[in-house]
Amino acid sequence: MALRLTTSRLLNLQRQCPLQRLLCSYRLSGHLRFPAISLPLQVPVCSNSIPSFDQRTLIHTSSWNSEHKKSQWPFHVTMTEEEKKKKEQRIKEMQEEKPPEGLVAKFKYYFKRYWYIAVPAHAVSCISWFGLMYALVHFGMDVVGLLQALHLPESLIEKVQNVPESAGIIVVALILYKIATPLRYATTLVLIRVAFWGLKRMGLLRTAREVEYTARTKYEINKRLYGRRFYRLQKFYSKF
Repeated sequence: MALRLTTSRLLNLQRQCPLQRLLCSYRLSGHLRFPAISLPLQVPVCSNSIPSFDQRTLIHTSSWNSEHKKSQWPFHVTMTEEEKKKKEQRIKEMQEEKPPEGLVAKFKYYFKRYWYIAVPAHAVSCISWFGLMYALVHFGMDVVGLLQALHLPESLIEKVQNVPESAGIIVVALILYKIATPLRYATTLVLIRVAFWGLKRMGLLRTAREVEYTARTKYEINKRLYGRRFYRLQKFYSKF
């Protein structure tokens, strides 16, 4: 035997039980599609452990809001005052740091602070060195004799000698390109220094953090300026 409860009876039952909760996992708005529900008599109608409909709606909404906030992009172009102070402090600390000694350490130092200069410089250096090695092999230069004349280790010379003739010019050029790694890094540093000298003469030398800070600050200024102009234009045309 089952007890048939309509929506109006459920509302009356909720008024009669103000201290208890209805045993129903659905919202009352969802019952509009179904005129009645059936519950067995053995199951109690009221229970203190089940939250009310308002509480269920609140829990569902709060959980959705938290998940929605997590899915949002964490980066914003505009900055708060606290972020501005932190960035200014970090820029001052980086300006006071001195470049370390050593080829690899210097390369990392410049790449971290001036990556917008170091990346193009390193790309030009790599392309130039690979083109040079490809040209040497393509025009039939005695690569093994050149490596022996430079007194390079026998292990490197054997790698070039053991390359089969069917491997092609590109394989030999890649091996020579790998051997010339220290020269490639040195060339990159030279190109970075030349770019530094030119940008310093023009007064445009800035670290990557300074470039980011300046760009975001200008964006905020332009946003306020053009936002006000757009608002005035919109207000002006709304009169007609």
